[in-house]
Amino acid sequence: NVSLGQPISHRIDHMISGTLANVAVKIFGDDLRELRILAKQVQAAMAGTPGVVDLNLEQQTDIPTLRLKPDPARVARYGIPAGEVADRVETALIGKEVGRVLEGQVSFPLVAKYDTKPLPGMGQDNVRQIHEMLIDTPSGIRVPLESVTTTSEDRSPNFIMREGVQRRIVVQCNVAGRDLRGTVEEIQKRIAQSMKLPEGYRIEFGGQFESERRASQRLSLLGIGVIIGILLLLGIAFHSYADALIIMLNFPLALVGGVVGVFYAGGVLSLASIVGFIRSEEHTSE
Repeated sequence: NVSLGQPISHRIDHMISGTLANVAVKIFGDDLRELRILAKQVQAAMAGTPGVVDLNLEQQTDIPTLRLKPDPARVARYGIPAGEVADRVETALIGKEVGRVLEGQVSFPLVAKYDTKPLPGMGQDNVRQIHEMLIDTPSGIRVPLESVTTTSEDRSPNFIMREGVQRRIVVQCNVAGRDLRGTVEEIQKRIAQSMKLPEGYRIEFGGQFESERRASQRLSLLGIGVIIGILLLLGIAFHSYADALIIMLNFPLALVGGVVGVFYAGGVLSLASIVGFIRSEEHTSE
């Protein structure tokens, strides 16, 4: 997946939505295969939306895995406590910290692990090596792992992303040549019209448009508050609210230059341009 952007922009996107794109469509559910199907449908719905660029789906793939299931009868025959097989297999193959090693002022973990030479991939040599791995028993004898477990080869996802203790998959994109909020609204409309979610699955929209919407609402409220405050101050200064209203009627004239600038800059009303409008009102009041 390729997503083009700027370092600061990517950091902001990652902090807001957990992705490196302007818009993140998150699909939540329990079944990972169903999530993949829904994600492809969402991607297809977003593909024809004007302004959408760098559209990509969170890449997941199935990798070969080996499932080891302890057999209760055989485990009990050797007197191995319940759960000990899994713990010893984890210690043997992954390793377990058993202490710390001090070298000067630096501390390193001391890890116990089975003495094997890892082979690339999940070949038959790897499987045979795991089957023949010896497990200690309370009686002191060591038995092969295959004598107390049943094994099966399977395929599992390379990673599973979660958010709010629920599985999720993300379809993300950037926006170019169009305003962010309008693009997201059209994406929401296209998805609602083209697909129906099964029970227990839901979609959330995340990204910069969330912060842009909150900031726009806050700036609008602050702008109204500033205008009211200026009106009160002018009324106090001139001892006449009628004169203050006449002065306030000149405020729209201060916005003409900003409107013309936004029009020739592509017609996109951004947070920066809104801040510019507020500053122009402040200078006019001064």
